[in-house]
Amino acid sequence: MTTAGKAPGQAQANLIAIPKDWAYDFLLFTHRNPKPCPVLDVLDAGETVSALKRDADVRTHAPRYRIWEHGELVAEPENRASTTPAGSRSSSSRATTTSTSTSASSPRC
Repeated sequence: MTTAGKAPGQAQANLIAIPKDWAYDFLLFTHRNPKPCPVLDVLDAGETVSALKRDADVRTHAPRYRIWEHGELVAEPENRASTTPAGSRSSSSRATTTSTSTSASSPRC
């Protein structure tokens, strides 16, 4: 499934939820690579709503989720509301990615 071209006039983006101890390094990587990895918003641990779309919960308002652990795809739930949040297990290398579209309002980092 792809969402490419599904929301003309909107910013196409991916969501990544990573363990808190990876966040600074990942943000630094995206800052140094703004074209292939643009940042539209950053949420603090536990936040589920972005300033870009206040009426959408990032756990439930994306068309697809993939959960990776230690480099392996382990699940593709319809939403993240009922699964363990990324980074909640300190010994785990867990990341969640999804494709989504959001309004093209001013990015916030």
